[in-house]
Amino acid sequence: MPTHAERGFLETSMESAIRSLRADDELLVVANGASAEYLAALGAIVHAPARLLVLAEAGVAHARNAGLREATGGCVLFLDDDDLLIDGGVDILRRELEAHPTWSGVAGEVISFDGADEQRRDEYATGGTLITPLRLLGRSITTPGAVLLRTDVVRRVGGFHQERVPTEDFDLWLRMAADAPLVGVSAPVLRYRVHAAAASTNVLRMSAQALTTFHLHAGAYSAWRFSMAMRRAATRMAGYHQMKLQGLARAHARSGQWTSLSALLVLLARFRWLSLRSRVRARVWRMVNRRAAAGTGNRGEPPVPYRDQSTSTLDVAE
Repeated sequence: MPTHAERGFLETSMESAIRSLRADDELLVVANGASAEYLAALGAIVHAPARLLVLAEAGVAHARNAGLREATGGCVLFLDDDDLLIDGGVDILRRELEAHPTWSGVAGEVISFDGADEQRRDEYATGGTLITPLRLLGRSITTPGAVLLRTDVVRRVGGFHQERVPTEDFDLWLRMAADAPLVGVSAPVLRYRVHAAAASTNVLRMSAQALTTFHLHAGAYSAWRFSMAMRRAATRMAGYHQMKLQGLARAHARSGQWTSLSALLVLLARFRWLSLRSRVRARVWRMVNRRAAAGTGNRGEPPVPYRDQSTSTLDVAE
């Protein structure tokens, strides 16, 4: 659990984690770049079976990597200090991971809440959904706290990258899914707290970094045969962030924040170009494929990545 400053949620998050521990599990709370006042408060808050690690360097990726280096278990879960594990959820993830030794990790479903209501998100098919890189490019996992990972795989792919913050988890999922199967199961495991101080509320920064991370990984799937799946991924990614950016742009226009508005409009244009380019590429590929099939008298099904393994419709061509 990384923690940087007092937000009033750490104690209840720790309690939810402690209830999820087995006798041989450990709970590491990593204070990263915290003030002297907060460190003094943590001394009273963090108690056995939890252990406090103090890291001078700030940054959530640095904190998670410090915990990863210190971890002694075969699997690891990165819980934010404002989220709550659902009782029994980690046991479900653990049983799935133990039953499937080739999986790199298993994700559970998330319920978001803001004190007023709850809403299910990150839903997976009964029996499991293979979370492929192409599926992730269109829809990332909400938070690391809902995913149980094999410690050795996280270390092998290099852990979290600080330069990818605030989409450092999106970047990690893409690297892990390309290394070994990452699977989502139909079981709620975490309550995701929505509040004003959350990193995800910085829409401009989140969207800009998400686009950078998308381009970084999408290059691995630039072959024409991936164009249909990439069109779906790009359209979904662009649609999600455009909706957020448009709402923020309207608010900035009403308040006369012209400098930030111009940055928002530039980013919006980049997402629209991403969506348009992927649709054009997919249409060209489909036309060429159909002509080739017509010439041989065999239309067949176009080659699509992960068709044999994935239950996700995002990875299946029309």
